[in-house]
Amino acid sequence: MRTTIAFLISFVIVMSLHAQTDSEFVFPFDTASRWEYNIVSSFDPWHPSHTTLQFQKDTIMPNGRIYKPFSTIFYLRKDSTRVFQYRPQDSTEFIRYDFSKLPGDTISKNGYVILTGSQMSAVFGNYRKVMSFQGFDGMILDDVVDSIGLLNFNRGVTDEMYQLTGAFVNGYTYGVLTYISDKEQMVPRNPSLAQNYPNPFNPSTTFTFVLPSRSRSVLIIYNLLGSVVTKLLDNELDAGTHTVIWDASGYSSGAYFYTLKTGNFRFTKRMLFLK
Repeated sequence: MRTTIAFLISFVIVMSLHAQTDSEFVFPFDTASRWEYNIVSSFDPWHPSHTTLQFQKDTIMPNGRIYKPFSTIFYLRKDSTRVFQYRPQDSTEFIRYDFSKLPGDTISKNGYVILTGSQMSAVFGNYRKVMSFQGFDGMILDDVVDSIGLLNFNRGVTDEMYQLTGAFVNGYTYGVLTYISDKEQMVPRNPSLAQNYPNPFNPSTTFTFVLPSRSRSVLIIYNLLGSVVTKLLDNELDAGTHTVIWDASGYSSGAYFYTLKTGNFRFTKRMLFLK
């Protein structure tokens, strides 16, 4: 009986973690963010150029739908877990990304886009989920990283690969940026919590979060059963970026959750302690 109950609890935990991982994948889609890329051509790979890309304001296309131009390269719109791309040549659209799929799944039948990979990878010093999409006989070769955006992509009409060197997304800077405007240096309107770093970790890890205004903030560590392991923070904090370090050397290895409560916002993320 105990074995059966333990199995059921483990099954529910694993399934909930799987659902959470799937639902947490974020594709940034706002005009305040900025991405910088090296553009590498197979004709001259030793002399890459550099460019900055942003999403522009909503644009109604001839098919009657609203898209955001990614500079002048793509016209995209987001619908739940899917991202559609507009085709100017025939005023149609196809699904370029679907973040709910599994590797090997077909994403867009008419364009034959498939998800070729989904894995945790180190991106700018932190482990994040990266999903890889291919299609149109090599015209699409994209890697999309959770909460940051397009890591690598092929423009399609040219023999050029765009490789991300830095980004400014939701108030955070990733990698190296050559230019940040005054507007981008402003504190974001809503609080945000980054993934802990390093992750997995041994024995300590760092939590970073941003507050747009002074507020009481509570940071709590939970185990997989939802029990409180420790309360790392419970203070009134000023606006700005804050970091908290947890030394877990006195705790058991395994998976944990950490939750930030501030104002009316609550954020929860998963981490892994490996001894």
